[in-house]
Amino acid sequence: MKRIIWQIWKWLRGENTGRPAVYIGEKDDSIEGEKQIARLLAEYKPQITPHEYDFSLYENYLKEYFDIEEFDAEKMKKNQIHLEIFEYNYRNGSYFIEGKFEPICLRIVKKPESQWSYDEPDWNHGITVYIEKNSGFVETTSTELSVALGLVRGVSEEEYRTNSVKLLHLIRLMRWNEIIAE
Repeated sequence: MKRIIWQIWKWLRGENTGRPAVYIGEKDDSIEGEKQIARLLAEYKPQITPHEYDFSLYENYLKEYFDIEEFDAEKMKKNQIHLEIFEYNYRNGSYFIEGKFEPICLRIVKKPESQWSYDEPDWNHGITVYIEKNSGFVETTSTELSVALGLVRGVSEEEYRTNSVKLLHLIRLMRWNEIIAE
């Protein structure tokens, strides 16, 4: 895990890549930033097949690799502050849909028979995942799972066609996934 973090740190600083370190989560007004985004779109966009978001994609993926427990009412009360933070982040992000907030809160434990790599220390205690069912907005205590779910979500045809912030987010996750795989 330390090796992965070090590689990511070096990548974020632009070392050993020949490219400047540019955060690609949002478009900015700098010419260099726009050039970087154009290069990333040219490289990664052809690898993406757009599809409409469907919660069942998350559900099927999670059930394949993990045992899932949905939070009951008592656990929800204990985690109320986490749910409020999740709602705040959802309402202030690019996935926000006016008038729609249907959170699903899960605790995930590893399945011994799955092929998932359990390198993160949090797997010993289980992982929590918050999903807004209508939009696919996700927050989780696992970096690896966050990346995986972002890749599963994908982007819609409209998001793909307009080079939206969600498309740039997906490309960032694709790059992150490449680093983790090294």
